[in-house]
Amino acid sequence: MKKIIQRTGKFEKSFSKLQNNVQEKFLIRIKIFIDDENAAMLKTHQLKGKMKSYYAFSVTGDVR
Repeated sequence: MKKIIQRTGKFEKSFSKLQNNVQEKFLIRIKIFIDDENAAMLKTHQLKGKMKSYYAFSVTGDVR
């Protein structure tokens, strides 16, 4: 299945404010997500409501 990953302006702004180590963890995890969206370390989950066609995954304990 083809994956489409969209990065919005709001995402880019929030991302730029994160600490460098969290940004690096995200870049590693996005590569893992592309290869295996169900990797246990990502804790991937489908969103609900209006965003039910989207998924989220964990980068750190408090960053998704």
